[in-house]
Amino acid sequence: MAKKQKYDAALTFMTGCVIEKDYIYLCAELDSLDPEDRYSRVLFFDNQEAQDQWVHHDLPGWKGVSVCVARAGPRRLYCTLSSEGQVRLEYVGGEIIEQIADAGLSTPGADKYGYVSAIREIGQRLYVCGGMGQVYRREHDTWVHADQGLLQSSSSVDAMVARLHAGDLSDIDNLFADTLMLSDINGISETDIYTVGDAGRIFHYDGTAWSLVRCDTDAILLAICCASADAVWLCGYHGTLLHGNWTEGFAAVGAGDADEIFSSVAVFGDTVYLASESGLFTVNGDHIERLRTGLVPDIADANVLDVHDGVLWSFGFKDLAWFDGTTWTRVAFPDNPPLRQAR
Repeated sequence: MAKKQKYDAALTFMTGCVIEKDYIYLCAELDSLDPEDRYSRVLFFDNQEAQDQWVHHDLPGWKGVSVCVARAGPRRLYCTLSSEGQVRLEYVGGEIIEQIADAGLSTPGADKYGYVSAIREIGQRLYVCGGMGQVYRREHDTWVHADQGLLQSSSSVDAMVARLHAGDLSDIDNLFADTLMLSDINGISETDIYTVGDAGRIFHYDGTAWSLVRCDTDAILLAICCASADAVWLCGYHGTLLHGNWTEGFAAVGAGDADEIFSSVAVFGDTVYLASESGLFTVNGDHIERLRTGLVPDIADANVLDVHDGVLWSFGFKDLAWFDGTTWTRVAFPDNPPLRQAR
């Protein structure tokens, strides 16, 4: 009888991005550790290599939440953001580790505004957004605030954390009601940037100031796709998908399933794609439809979508797959158990 294989190095992929068509960058957590442990593993998968397709580097003390590729500078950077505002910039031959001074909760410092959530390259620079209306821009080797008009008082964070540490859960539903939690940031240029968050709040930056953009939802918004200056897509809780721009406002597309959470949106070719923990969806006119990829089993845990170099990648918690416009191809991670068909 064959010995049952153990998967001691099994991973849950938290996020990912495309470097080249068959070359990707991911951030994962080890299934063998407690989910509350701060320990992340960043990985490269290079399908161009005949051997050693998977390469990884561990980040003890990190809770990786977002990755991106920075292409505008003199060398390509593979960027990882932790919830505490740590930023790792890897390049061929080395790495740079930076700390966003005001971000996070547990790192030393006088003013702490809470966790951050997303990192993106917009124009020529990197941007980060997060809780309490935080937005940062990397200027040379320094992270500076770019959130005038959005940033809330750090004393509010201190008061909330003190209450939670003291075990005061009274009125817990309203504890964070007045906080501005930003989930994603993206833009066409550094004078055309969007950030979104809770209660359907959408903000636009024109290079000078942030302004609130009207929309017809109060759902939590999670992700932004800027297909063009006029065509921006936003998605989030309660099956929410919005389309529009900062000058005309945003309107809902389709009647999404109230139980569905769309965590990512991307435009590939002429089609809008949506990711959720239950699979992939596409937009057909005014309708949101479940996508059948032809894979067996089909994708059932999409989380992050990214388009680059003529392909669409779907980064699920366990399932990785890419689409070239004709065929979906699945990539198996060797230390994870095989995917099983849902019954």
